[in-house]
Amino acid sequence: MLSTILRQGQKVEFPSLETERLNLRLLTLQDSKIVFKHFSDEEITRFMDIEPCKAVKEAEEIIRFHLEDSGCRWGLFDKNNVIEEIRIQKRD
Repeated sequence: MLSTILRQGQKVEFPSLETERLNLRLLTLQDSKIVFKHFSDEEITRFMDIEPCKAVKEAEEIIRFHLEDSGCRWGLFDKNNVIEEIRIQKRD
C-alpha cells in the first residue's frame, strides 16, 4: 500500500510495510486521535523535542508539519494502535 502526499507541487509516494502483527505507515490527519493519545503521555515525550500534547489539535499540527515539510512521520501500529513513531527529516 502506498500513501501519497503533495509536496512542493509534486506527488510523493511512501510505501507501507506490513507483517502479520505490525504495520509501518505514514501518519495522516486521520491518525490525529491515536497520535494525541500517544503524545499526551509524558513518559513518551520525555526525551523528545516536544511537550506532551494537551489537545487533539496539537497532534494534528505535528502531523501536518511533517506532511508539509521535507520530512515525514511514520507510525508503527500493532494492527489497531500506534505503539511507536519514527520521524524522518532532511537536515541542511
